[in-house]
Amino acid sequence: MLSFICAVSVIICNVSLIPGAAWLKLDSQGFTVRYWFREDAYRWIDVKEFKLITYSYMFIPIRRSVGFTFSESYPKRNVIARIAGAIASFDRNLPNNYGMKAHDLLALLESSRRQALGADANRYQAPPAIEPE
Repeated sequence: MLSFICAVSVIICNVSLIPGAAWLKLDSQGFTVRYWFREDAYRWIDVKEFKLITYSYMFIPIRRSVGFTFSESYPKRNVIARIAGAIASFDRNLPNNYGMKAHDLLALLESSRRQALGADANRYQAPPAIEPE
């Protein structure tokens, strides 16, 4: 029984190594994440911001990845997803860094989002402070 469990585990782990099992595609409309042959597409307008997520153990950083929060216009964001996003401070995370450092991937995604949205990319930032005259 133990050998069967080990064999199944090896097969499952090797599935993620098959070419084409995981990729990230960016275009002018949004981005598509493929992991374990499952694709999820997101539009740039539905993403409010990208964040760097640091996983740590006993205050020692172990791994970094990129996560993102949805804008209020995202149609699939129900009450439970909003609560989970508020607790975790992000709605989704990318399953892989795709051979890049997490902060480089974050910069690429954020610059692609801003370029695609143009002037609307900064609409979620706080307005500038009003100077007293």
